[in-house]
Amino acid sequence: MEESLLSLLDRFKDRLPGDDFTRVRELVEHREWGIGLQDLCTQLHEHSVPIAPAEVLAIKQLAAEMCLSVDTRSFLEPHAVRSFFTLMDLIEKRPGMYVGYSNAQRDEQLRGLELLIVGYGLAVQLHGVHDSGVEAYSGFADYLRDRFGWSMSCGPLAAIRQASDSSDDAWSSFWRLLSEFRASVETGTQSEGAGRLGVAR
Repeated sequence: MEESLLSLLDRFKDRLPGDDFTRVRELVEHREWGIGLQDLCTQLHEHSVPIAPAEVLAIKQLAAEMCLSVDTRSFLEPHAVRSFFTLMDLIEKRPGMYVGYSNAQRDEQLRGLELLIVGYGLAVQLHGVHDSGVEAYSGFADYLRDRFGWSMSCGPLAAIRQASDSSDDAWSSFWRLLSEFRASVETGTQSEGAGRLGVAR
């Protein structure tokens, strides 16, 4: 139980104030698991911390194992619409934490990222969680096809990797293109015609 709680807590290390993070961690380490989880939920709500559906599910599962009643709705609702992209922001900042491997192992990180995205989408669907970020991302392949004329038979990440000179270039290009796609979704704009067959760098 302690290991699971600490693993969950570490996900929020960069999203909670240092004092609050340390206090919750000390509660968990002193085996005050129920109080620690409830305090974590309180801090997530009070600080309006962005939370991914997978993290909400992890909180619910731990609460159930401890026979606690934890209402996650109060801190989930404000962030549900952008939760997928919130997770993507976290991965971009700390890829090793979410997909593993070092920055010198970009091929492995690209594969891990692809598996995480697919798994996240399946988890959202399986548990009936509404995440319009996932719905928006489903249009990323069409965006790339329309812009560059790439085949999407193997998905966006594979197409970007094929069009890039190296795995490092592919990694950088994915995040840049995803950011541009997000901007187009938010503004409702379309791609201005197809670009050349390659990632503009």
